[in-house]
Amino acid sequence: MDTGFVFTRPDGTHLHLAWASGWFKQLAREAGLPPIRLHDLRFGIRVNQGRVEAL
Repeated sequence: MDTGFVFTRPDGTHLHLAWASGWFKQLAREAGLPPIRLHDLRFGIRVNQGRVEAL
């Protein structure tokens, strides 16, 4: 089901951004990763995409 939202429940309703961010912070902390905002991941993904495209 394409809702246009990034984070959704199984029924397609959206999750509040604050909940998704808190969940991400908890997972990163439990994995021993340095603090990073979920929002910041898009820049890292784009940089790595550029590296793959250059191959």
